[in-house]
Amino acid sequence: MKVLGYAGRRLIWMLPTLIGALIVIFFLTQALPGNAAMSRVGQFVNPETIAQVKHNMGLDKTVPEQFVIYVGHLFQGDFGHSWKTGNDVIIDLGDRLPATIELTLYTLIIAIPLGIVLGTLAAATKGSWFDRIIHTYVTFSLGIPVFWLSLMLVYIFFFLLGLVPSPTGRLDILDTPPPHITGFYTLDTLFAGDTEMFGRAVAHMILPVLALVFVTSGPIVRVTYSTMSNQLTSDHIRAATASGLSRWRIVGRYALKNAMIPIVTAVGLTARLLLGGAVLIEIVFSWPGIGRYAVESLLVADLAPLQAVVLITTILTLLINLVVDVSYFWFDPRIKVA
Repeated sequence: MKVLGYAGRRLIWMLPTLIGALIVIFFLTQALPGNAAMSRVGQFVNPETIAQVKHNMGLDKTVPEQFVIYVGHLFQGDFGHSWKTGNDVIIDLGDRLPATIELTLYTLIIAIPLGIVLGTLAAATKGSWFDRIIHTYVTFSLGIPVFWLSLMLVYIFFFLLGLVPSPTGRLDILDTPPPHITGFYTLDTLFAGDTEMFGRAVAHMILPVLALVFVTSGPIVRVTYSTMSNQLTSDHIRAATASGLSRWRIVGRYALKNAMIPIVTAVGLTARLLLGGAVLIEIVFSWPGIGRYAVESLLVADLAPLQAVVLITTILTLLINLVVDVSYFWFDPRIKVA
């Protein structure tokens, strides 16, 4: 019950954070260079047309007045209208947000256990050839730019070897998307009973997930290795070893559990970075996610989608922080709720 009360208080404290973030998001986007009305109609129209477009878009009002109108629309569930796509932003988000979350989830499903296992094994075999291999892996993971890695993967596995489909998004250009149920193509194709389309959806995810797993598992390996190294030299581990317990039982049951707090923190940070940091992956692989949506909107001064994407990302980040904080109590019962 204490944990539930703590989670409830954290949810309440999210409101001031969201209000502050909303103010910053709106006024920063308003300060961006560019003329939204001119971007919409072009530079070679008469001033009367531009003035009319500004009036229709509400740009002829003062910035505080625009902010009040914007907040009022948000309370009605209206994120605005994208003149670039011609749709309401909420419709575009419904199509694009699942693509980003699907990519993020599959990356985390692979990267988290991979990072924890590799970091644990390297710490348990410190000084061995395996430890040196893992250190090399982490060095490359932290040092290779994700966009360069993505381009190399496309060049090798698509252009040279032809083992994966072209980087044209979630499906081939001529493929018809499955019926929208969850927004996850890998699940929707299974619900529709289309195993062939499921295979195509999985094939299109291989390279972007592989690139993201490589660059995101490195920090998890590093934190796991560092924490486990400290745990394996602690007094309680020495006592367990002196008691005659097996090495791997000590590593898995005692040391790893005590090391989970910083590991969970690293996982939460990785998840937050993936939500907003997969933009380059989405651009390289033509992945129709919210990161690419925000960049494309920014380039043409379409502010409503940009504001909505940043706001949604902020909300998801706060929820991830909440999950990480609550998980502390499960991994370490010694933690008390203040």
